Amino acid sequence: MRKTFISLAFLTAGIVCMVSCKKQSASVSADGTISTETLGKIKALGFSDQNVRMADEGEGYLVEGDIVLTDDLLNGVNDQKLLRIANTEQYRTTNLVTGLPRTITVKVTNLGTAYVQGADLAIARYNALNLQIRFQRITSGSATIT
Repeated sequence: MRKTFISLAFLTAGIVCMVSCKKQSASVSADGTISTETLGKIKALGFSDQNVRMADEGEGYLVEGDIVLTDDLLNGVNDQKLLRIANTEQYRTTNLVTGLPRTITVKVTNLGTAYVQGADLAIARYNALNLQIRFQRITSGSATIT
């Protein structure tokens, strides 16, 4: 019994030492600042390198206040070119939309007829693309987009 207890104590101490001695990521210094190499990778993806901080989960970097970039994304091969039109940045994501085909209902409220006609035209043009996401304007009931 005593040998088992001693063995278990040494095993527990070994596990604690291995976990506590884990190396910090090279991209974050001891004082919590992000390395210039990581900031360069973020900038290369087209995001702002201002006010970058570690995400709450510790699994990436929070950029522009609401976008989390993981180390896998930063260190991966980015074969997509950054598109800039009229000095406006265009962003992309690697997240997939699931649950397709899907119809999204739109309700135009408290606006003039010009807005209703504009929404109808935009919906018709989008639906003419024959994608798996479709829009439908409704006049009563609850809508996905109001």
